[in-house]
Amino acid sequence: MNAINTLLPVLFMICLGMISRVKGFITPKQKDGANTLVFNILFPIMIFSILFSSKIESSALLIVLYVFIVFVLSFIVGKLLGKFTGERFSHISHFMMTTCEGGNVALPLYLSIVGASNNTVIFDLGGVIFAFILIPIL
Repeated sequence: MNAINTLLPVLFMICLGMISRVKGFITPKQKDGANTLVFNILFPIMIFSILFSSKIESSALLIVLYVFIVFVLSFIVGKLLGKFTGERFSHISHFMMTTCEGGNVALPLYLSIVGASNNTVIFDLGGVIFAFILIPIL
C-alpha cells in the first residue's frame, strides 16, 4: 500500500503531462520554458541542498567509492570500445558509456519512497564526483 501511495502521484503527473500534450493545453515553447526552469534552476538547487544538508557515514563512503570506480571503469571501457563505434561517435563514446540518467525521475521518486529521514546523498554522489570533478580534468 505504501508503494501505491508513493507511485500514484508520479503516475498522475505523467498522465497529466500526456493529456496536456494531446489536448494542446501547453505549447512546445511553454514546455521548453518549464523544462529550462526545472532542470537548469530548480533541480540543481535540490541536489545542492541534499548534498550540503546530509551527513555521510563511513559505511556510505564505501558505496560512493564503489559507484565512482564503476564510472571510471565505464569511461575506460568506452575509450577502448571507441574504435568499434565508428569515426562519427568515437570522440564521445567514452562519455556515453558513463551516461546514466537517474536524477530527473529516480531521485525525486527515491526521496518520496525513503523520505527525508534517510541519507539520499549516496544515491548520486559517486556520479556527481565523476561528472563534475574528473571529467573536466580529462
